[in-house]
Amino acid sequence: MSAFINSGIDVLGDVPWGSHFCNFYDTKQDLLDTVVPYFKAGLETNEFCIWVMSSTGLITVKEAKAALEQAVPGLERHLSDGNIEILNELDWYLEENLFDIDGVVKAWKLKLERALALGYEGMRVSGDTFWLSENYLKNFYTYEKRVNDLLTDLPMTIMCTYPLAKSEATDILDVVHAHQFAIARRQGEWEVIESPEFILAKAEIKRLNEELRRFKERTPRHSSILRYGVAVLSVITMIVIAIWMRIKLGQESTPVVALLLCAVMFSAWFGGIRPGLLAIALSLLAFIYYFVTPFYSLALDSREIPRLLIFTLSAIMIGSLSAAQRSVAESLRKAREVLSGTVQQLERTNAALQIKIADHNLAEQKVRQAERELRLVNDKIPALVWTAQPDGSIDFINQRYRDFTGLSLEEVRNWLWISVINQEDQKKVTSNWRTALATGEPLETEARVRRRDGDYHWLLIYANPLHDESEKIVKWFGTMTDITERKKAEEELRLAYQYLTYHVENTPLAVIEFDRDLFIKRWSKRAEEIFGWNSSEALGKNVYDADFPIIYKEDIPEVDTINEQLMKGIVNRNLSLNRNYTKDGTVIYCEWYNSVLKDDQGNVLTILSLVHDVTERKIAEDTLNQSYDEIRRLNGHLQDIREEERKHIAREIHDELGQQLTAIKMDVVWIDKKIPEETTAIKSKLKNIIGLLDGSNQSVRKILGELRPGILDEHGLLEAVEWLRLQFTEATGIPVKFTTTEKNIKVSEQIAICIFRVYQEALTNITRHSHAKNVSSSISIIEQEIILVIEDDGVGFDTDSIQNKKSFGILGMKERVLALSGKFELITSPGKGSKITVSLPYKG
Repeated sequence: MSAFINSGIDVLGDVPWGSHFCNFYDTKQDLLDTVVPYFKAGLETNEFCIWVMSSTGLITVKEAKAALEQAVPGLERHLSDGNIEILNELDWYLEENLFDIDGVVKAWKLKLERALALGYEGMRVSGDTFWLSENYLKNFYTYEKRVNDLLTDLPMTIMCTYPLAKSEATDILDVVHAHQFAIARRQGEWEVIESPEFILAKAEIKRLNEELRRFKERTPRHSSILRYGVAVLSVITMIVIAIWMRIKLGQESTPVVALLLCAVMFSAWFGGIRPGLLAIALSLLAFIYYFVTPFYSLALDSREIPRLLIFTLSAIMIGSLSAAQRSVAESLRKAREVLSGTVQQLERTNAALQIKIADHNLAEQKVRQAERELRLVNDKIPALVWTAQPDGSIDFINQRYRDFTGLSLEEVRNWLWISVINQEDQKKVTSNWRTALATGEPLETEARVRRRDGDYHWLLIYANPLHDESEKIVKWFGTMTDITERKKAEEELRLAYQYLTYHVENTPLAVIEFDRDLFIKRWSKRAEEIFGWNSSEALGKNVYDADFPIIYKEDIPEVDTINEQLMKGIVNRNLSLNRNYTKDGTVIYCEWYNSVLKDDQGNVLTILSLVHDVTERKIAEDTLNQSYDEIRRLNGHLQDIREEERKHIAREIHDELGQQLTAIKMDVVWIDKKIPEETTAIKSKLKNIIGLLDGSNQSVRKILGELRPGILDEHGLLEAVEWLRLQFTEATGIPVKFTTTEKNIKVSEQIAICIFRVYQEALTNITRHSHAKNVSSSISIIEQEIILVIEDDGVGFDTDSIQNKKSFGILGMKERVLALSGKFELITSPGKGSKITVSLPYKG
C-alpha cells in the first residue's frame, strides 16, 4: 500500500494516508467541485467512500448523485455494490439529537475494519457541517481533534467541508487549528489557508529577520580609509606608549613585542586581514628602527634578532590564523551550498521515486480492480449473460440468467434454451440464430422469454462472435436485456401518437410543423382544406419556395420578423394575422398561433403553427369598421349642420326678436313718459311690462349664449372657456380652477367648437351627477396636440354601469372628439372623482 494517495483535488495533488483536512466553500458549485473529484479518485483506486451530507445543506442527495454520475461512470453499480455510501447527519452523527463523540469515533473504526476486510485499499470520507448549530460546535471541535489521533498510521483520509456563509472569523481559526491543513474554494477559485503553527512560524521568521536587519543597521560598516587609518594609528599608538614607558618611566625592557602584537590584533579585528598585514609591516619597521640598538639607527644588533624573529613569527601566525579562519569560513559556505544542492537533488529524486511507486501501486490497484470487476460482472450485471460453442449450443449462463429463468445450466445446455422462448417467437429467433451461425455476423433480435414465475418479458437478444487468429469463430458471447418497460413505453408512445394524430387531423385549426430551416414536416387535413395543397405537395416545401407561394407578397417582411423572433429565441410563442395565398391564388386572412420546441441547450428544433382561417370574420370586421366610419362622418356632418343651425337661429333671434323686444320696450317707455303721474294703475302696469321686456331680453341673451356664444367668435377659445367657467361657478357655487400657459390659441372653428362643447357638457354632467366640491381644468399644447383636461373630486362612477343606460352625454363628447381624429379618455371609479382628457390635432 502506497504511503500517498491521489486526493483528486488539483490544489492538493497526492496526500498521505491519515490526512485530516478541511475545505471551506462559498457556493453549492464550489462544494461539488471539491467533493466530486475527491470521491471520483477514491472510487478509481478501490477505496471505500462515505459522504456524510447535511440534510439542510445547499445540495440534496439527488443533486449529489447527479453530480457524481456525470463524473463517475457506472455510479449506480458503485452504489449497488456498496463501494460508496451517501448519508446525512441524522444517519451518522446524531442519535436522538445527541452527538456522541466516542460512538462516532468507534463507528469510523468499525467502518474501516470492514472496508479492509472486504479488500478495499482504505477508506475515504467527507463530512459536511452545514447542519452544525451553536450547541454542537464545542463538542464537534473536540471530535475533530480526536479524529486527528485516530488517523495516525491508518489507511484513511477525511475531508471536512465548512460553509463560509455560516463561519465566523473565530470559528475559522478553531476549525483550521483542529485540522492538519485547510483549503478553500470561493467562486470557483482555490485558496490555501495556513495552519496556526505555520502562521506562527512565519511570524517568528519575520521577527528574527527584523531583528537581524536592526542589528545590521546598528553595526557600522567602516570605510577602507578608516580601516587602514586605524591600523596605522594602532601601530603609532603602541610605539608612543613604548617610547613613553622607556623615557618617562625609565623602563629599558619595555614589552615592545606585546604592544605591537596588540596593535596587529586590534587592526585585524577592526579592519580585517589586509589592515592586519599593514599593521604587521609597520610594526616590523618600528621594531627595527626604534627598539633595536642603537636607538634611531637602522643598524641591527645581533642580540635583538631573536626578539625580531619572535615578533615576526607571532605576527605572521596571527595573520595566518585570520586568513585560515576566513578560508575555513569560505570553505564551509561552499560546503553548505554543495550539501544544500545535494539535499535538493535527493528530495527531487525521492519525490520522483514516490511518484513512480504511487504509479506502480495505482497500476497494481487497477489490475486488481479489473480482476474483481471481471469476476463480479457475470453475476452482478443486470443482463442475462451466456456463451455458446461455434455450433450454437449454450455452455455457460450467469447468475442473473439462472435467477430470471429459474433454470440451471444443464437445463439450457446445447439448444434446450429455446424452451424459454415464447412459441410465437421461437421460429423467428431460431431462424435468426442459425443465420448468424452461418454468416458469422452478430445477432440482434427481440423475443418474449419466460420468467421463473411463468410471466413472459420482452428481451433484447444480442450475440457477438469471438475469432481466433485465423478468423475462425471459437466462441459466441451473448446477452439478453429486459426491455419490457421499453416495449410498454413504446406502446404507450404509439397510442399517444395515434391519439395526437387523431386530434391534429380533426381539429378545426390547421396544424403545420416546420423544422428549424422552415421546411414543412407536418401538414394536417385542415391545412389541405384551408390552403388547397394536399400533404404530398406541401411536405418538404419551404415557406419561401417560389413554387409554394403561401405568403402574401406584401406581408413577407412582417413574416420574416416573426420567424426571426422565433428562431433566435427572442420569443417562445407569438400570434400574427397574415394574408396568405391558397393554391388557386385566392387571398385569405389567417391567424397564426406559433410556438417553438427547443432542446436542453436552447436550440430550436421545430416550430408548430396552428392556423385559423378568419377571412369571413375579417371581411365582416372591415364592413363593420367601414360602416362605423361612415356613421362617424355622418355624425360629424350632423354636428356641423347643428352648429350652423344654431348659428343661424342665434342670428335670427338676435336680429329679429331682439330688435323687436328692444323696439317694444322703447315704445312702452315713451308711453310711460306721456301718461300723467296721476294714473298710477296704468303707470304700474307699464313698469311691469318694462320688467317683462327686460326679462325677455335676458332670456334671449341666455338662449343666444347656449345656441352660439358670441364670445367664441369674438374673443377666441380661451375667453370662451373662461366665460363658461364663470357662468358655472355663478350658477352652482362650485369653484372651477382653470390653468394654461398659452396666451392666444389659434385653432380651426371645428376644433374650437369641439373643445367648447366638451367643456360645456362636462360641466353640465358635474352639475347633474358629480356632487363635486372642486373642479380643475387646463388647456395645454404639447408637440402637435392641444390637450384639454377636466377633473373633479365628486362621487365618480363605474364606467361599466353606464354602458346599458341611455346616457349620450359622454358618448356625444367621445364621438365629437373622434370625428376630428382626436383622443378621448375618461378615468373614473366610485368615490374617486372623474377625469376627462381630450387630445386634438394642433397645427399652430
